Amino acid sequence: MKHELNISVPWRSNHCLTLINFFREIRQQLLTGNKFIKYLLYAFGKIVLVVIGILIALQITNYNNKVTR
Repeated sequence: MKHELNISVPWRSNHCLTLINFFREIRQQLLTGNKFIKYLLYAFGKIVLVVIGILIALQITNYNNKVTR
């Protein structure tokens, strides 16, 4: 059973939805193909990317705070 994401958020473009669908397909293929170890590596990689994004955002915020002082 495939679930569709029907959210109308103005900042969410078709490109973002395409990426969400792309990563959803990868996740489903890894889980249905008895490739649990590969799925864990995939999930860990996603977590690392999110953490890197947060750290970059914090660095930008700190830089902006220093510049405005």
